[in-house]
Amino acid sequence: MTQIQSVEPTTGSPPLPSAMKPEDKAAPAEARSLLATAWLRIRRSRVALVSLCVVVAIVLFALLAPVLTALSGNDPFTSNTSPEVLDDFQTPGLPLPGYMYPSAEHWLGVEPGLGRDLFARLAFGGQVSLTIALCPPQCQSSSARSWVLPPATSGARLTPSSAASWISSLHSRTCCWSCR
Repeated sequence: MTQIQSVEPTTGSPPLPSAMKPEDKAAPAEARSLLATAWLRIRRSRVALVSLCVVVAIVLFALLAPVLTALSGNDPFTSNTSPEVLDDFQTPGLPLPGYMYPSAEHWLGVEPGLGRDLFARLAFGGQVSLTIALCPPQCQSSSARSWVLPPATSGARLTPSSAASWISSLHSRTCCWSCR
């Protein structure tokens, strides 16, 4: 004995059951924090996991720049323009073959023209890049706090329109100063 399901003519899908049985109900979802949800999504994707490892390695490389350059024994700011390092005859300013390529003394070689160690410059350059990446959001959030908190703490009733007008007037004043 086979049962035939009726199909709605407009959608082509079987009709929904009128009442669900208690055993058909799904278990309640487990509550997770935003960080736990993000970590779960990263762990599921191999590309995301590899990308996270690369970003962590770059950040550690930049943070450990003083230690790594102390291990290599080279300072990123010291120029070495001596004739033992830079060529003065055939190609002025270019490093000699012993210094142009990675070696035990200079892990990534030396910079043409000034003879500075490229590994040390790369490590300390990473610190500058991290500073540029992390400081503007902090400055933006602190300036937003300084725009919003004074009207909120002045005792006046703060409405969305009064906060918007305060921010707009303060923003227009700062923008007009740069235009003059």
